[in-house]
Amino acid sequence: MVDENGGREQREEADMSTAVMGLDEEIRERVERAVAAAAPAEHAVVTASVDRGVVLLVGRVEYHATLPAVERAVRAVPGVVEVRNRIGYLWGDGSGRGA
Repeated sequence: MVDENGGREQREEADMSTAVMGLDEEIRERVERAVAAAAPAEHAVVTASVDRGVVLLVGRVEYHATLPAVERAVRAVPGVVEVRNRIGYLWGDGSGRGA
């Protein structure tokens, strides 16, 4: 039933928004586990945020060589549609961005 102000449509949009937020939270938790597995060093500090499947990674890992493995692990998480990697590193191989 729809009232004259479109009440049903507003409820449906709110329900959809809540569902997306719940899915994003589930993806974020899986992404954080994937990052921890790919970069287990004590100097790895990475946080993830997710908005509609788009993952933003921010933080630092110990070695530059760890970055590709972290990004691959995150891309493999179901529901991830894009990864924006803003992770720096402590020790590099001379090619990239250090912290």
